[in-house]
Amino acid sequence: MTKQLLLLITAAAAMQLSAGAGIASDAAKPDAIRSVSSIDRESVLALFISALLEKSPETRCAKLLEVIEKDLPNAEAPLHAFRTSFPKLQKPSTLLKKFNALWEKHPSDPLLTLHGIALNSACGVPPRELLPRMRVVMTPQKLTNLSFWNSAATFSLLRHAAGALLDSSQYEKLPELFKEWQKMPLPHSTAAAIVLAEACYTGAARAWAAGKDKIGTSLDECFTEILSSVKKSEQAISDRRVAENILYLYLKFRPVMPGEALRFIREYDGRTKSLESNLWKLTAAVECGSIEDFNKALALVSELNPRFDAAELRFKLLVNAGKFSEAKKALKRLPQKKHFDLLILLYVKQKAWKELYSLITQALQAGTPPDYKIGHLLVSMAEKNGDTAMFRMGEKMLMPYIKNPAIANAVGYVSAVLDLDLPRARKLLTYALKKEPGNMAYLDSMAWIAFKQKRYDEAEKFINAALEEITPSDGIAVAMEHAGDIAAARGKSPLRFYRLSLKYAPFDTELDKESVIKKMKAFK
Repeated sequence: MTKQLLLLITAAAAMQLSAGAGIASDAAKPDAIRSVSSIDRESVLALFISALLEKSPETRCAKLLEVIEKDLPNAEAPLHAFRTSFPKLQKPSTLLKKFNALWEKHPSDPLLTLHGIALNSACGVPPRELLPRMRVVMTPQKLTNLSFWNSAATFSLLRHAAGALLDSSQYEKLPELFKEWQKMPLPHSTAAAIVLAEACYTGAARAWAAGKDKIGTSLDECFTEILSSVKKSEQAISDRRVAENILYLYLKFRPVMPGEALRFIREYDGRTKSLESNLWKLTAAVECGSIEDFNKALALVSELNPRFDAAELRFKLLVNAGKFSEAKKALKRLPQKKHFDLLILLYVKQKAWKELYSLITQALQAGTPPDYKIGHLLVSMAEKNGDTAMFRMGEKMLMPYIKNPAIANAVGYVSAVLDLDLPRARKLLTYALKKEPGNMAYLDSMAWIAFKQKRYDEAEKFINAALEEITPSDGIAVAMEHAGDIAAARGKSPLRFYRLSLKYAPFDTELDKESVIKKMKAFK
């Protein structure tokens, strides 16, 4: 009963606040959106409360849609409630269709757009199909003037819009979108820049791979301009969410802007001197391997929370800092049950494959059950060492999980690298791509299988599809290298792809740069 009463009070407060905002801005509303009278609002509130008390998600969502349609200008709370209940539906298509019908009546409504994009995306609608409904992003002045619009709304809407532009290969529109949002006040301009930075970098990589050099150059320049704008706005940012995302941006692009993450978090902590900023500093220090920053942040965190245990974080810090002998000493102070997983982390970072294989063998002999994690490690090591026996051992462990597309991809790709059972590898990748047709890694794997089978035309088709899905992450440089090898096999120059492979090498821990350089020299 207490829970229901609290729900009623919350619902009433939400609708009253929303209604107040609506009354204040009724004059600015389009004629197509009707403001209801105070009497009607009482009935709408009653319907909203009734909807929230419904146990059936279907009935609840149907009633919430009715509330939204009756009073769209004040529908922020009902829309959030609808979006929260939507994932619980057994058959969401019917209610999504009704929601979209309402959206079509009011295509420029920002709230319907924000929630509609999220709902459709959750149901698997490709971003490019939603792009025509995102015209609202090109009118940021109207959005940021709305009483309910905040930096989180800017993040969400632009993330989907940027994804749609990438998905439809309209990379050239990203700089225009950035320029429009740069005219907006803080924190919206910075929020938009953070979202569009990754989109521009991704679009540039895809444009370069497709031979669209002019667009690639434009997007590279836009990416640099975005980083400059974010850096200029840092001191003025008070929005915690935006600050957290600035740190995420600098950590994400640490390979091409080393030092920025630590510089930012030091300055941010200098302004806020909070427990939260020092927890962020711990995270950044571990990722960047900065022992000095870690110790300073830990001192303050421990002072405020004496029970805070940083032993495992310190181990990971030492590993990332390349202090491997010190990491082994730190490991002794950790519980024995954690040693296996942490030693794996250490040996992978060291590329100590013999030690890792010995560790796994001893664990299996001691009774550790063979699972997909150990199997995946063995398969990965087999690729690096060219060891067929190791691959077969890992493959056997992965068989119970082979219907997982990521596992099917791993087994199929390493099979191709080792020239083992290529027809079966092809079947595994066909299955993985059926499950996730736009996955860059799977497309790249299929391209490599076709290359090994000397089906070069098909290999080129798959590698081109992979490059259209490329993102700045592990695998990008290897995919570029594969594109070069396939081009060479078809009698074309591979040099552009090899150069791109080296350009994006900082993002790819798997790339053998020396091998790429040798192939470039050999081709010349």
